[in-house]
Amino acid sequence: MAPKIFGANAAPQKVGLRSFGRHVPEGTKQLIIDAPAGASGLLLQDMLSRSNCIVIPVQPSAIDIHATANFVRDLLLRGNIRARNIRLAVVANRVRKTTPV
Repeated sequence: MAPKIFGANAAPQKVGLRSFGRHVPEGTKQLIIDAPAGASGLLLQDMLSRSNCIVIPVQPSAIDIHATANFVRDLLLRGNIRARNIRLAVVANRVRKTTPV
């Protein structure tokens, strides 16, 4: 039997200046986070602290490729990716077979 998959809101719930629980079910063995584009600072560090691997989709445009390259550079330089041996993958998204990408 396949394991059950649940949707969960892992984002901090903000009320005033405080944030409350994560709303991820107890006993969760694997958590997939669909992070917002441009995540940085404390949000990014919080997600990295719970990550075993990172998958970054990138569209085949010069702007997206450049932004993704900068993000990967920042992850490798500032994040604890190497220290924690977090796997990193960049996946081309919305690529047509007929383009030279």
